[in-house]
Amino acid sequence: MKLVLTYNSVMPLFRYSERKGEMAQPVYKVFLLKPTEAWYQLSKAQQDALLKKLNKAFEKAGGKRLALCDSSWSSDQWTGFGVEMFPSIEAVQQYMKALNDLNWLRYGESISVLGTEWVAP
Repeated sequence: MKLVLTYNSVMPLFRYSERKGEMAQPVYKVFLLKPTEAWYQLSKAQQDALLKKLNKAFEKAGGKRLALCDSSWSSDQWTGFGVEMFPSIEAVQQYMKALNDLNWLRYGESISVLGTEWVAP
């Protein structure tokens, strides 16, 4: 299928205000990740325990991992990336609070982008 972008198909991306009042929809999160030195200072058992807590918080928030990829062979900056889906923005916020409570940002540097599904007209 060939996707042709036109003014009418792209402009909805720039009109957030028109979406007010819509029902909650899934939120997708794309992230790039690299471990920090603090991660490597943890023992394997400590790493596993932290990942177990992270996964439990992810499941509690209703998240689904659509992809989790090793990019260490192709990137000198980011060792991994992934795509996750959450049932709502509130679920994303719940998960981010859990990550902060686990002090996750100490162990991994990341960038992420959130978005909702866009269906071209």
